[in-house]
Amino acid sequence: MTEKPPKIDWQFCLQIANNKSELADKMLAKFILYLDEMLAEISIVEQKHLPTKHLAEKIHKLRGASCYCGAPNIKALTADIELALQTKAPSKSIFTLLAQLKQEIADFKKLYASKQYKK
Repeated sequence: MTEKPPKIDWQFCLQIANNKSELADKMLAKFILYLDEMLAEISIVEQKHLPTKHLAEKIHKLRGASCYCGAPNIKALTADIELALQTKAPSKSIFTLLAQLKQEIADFKKLYASKQYKK
């Protein structure tokens, strides 16, 4: 069984921030705000039943941001959702992945608030 990556990869955050802890903290803080913004935008797309391309745009942006913020699980889930959207997977599959993404984001934010990810 493979081990799941950490929800927040602090070492990666430090690496991206040139080992500057304060800068890594600022990047994560901005990412947390971005997560809230993206969740709101994804909810609007879902509620208004907008075309799939709108959801794909939001997910793609979120995936890009997650690449630079030490969020490997969010990055992986957004990649899965992008693939599901591109291959026109059944709506049920996409909704399941979106639910998993929302839970992962909630877990990420909770861990961030606890500051327990810094090792």
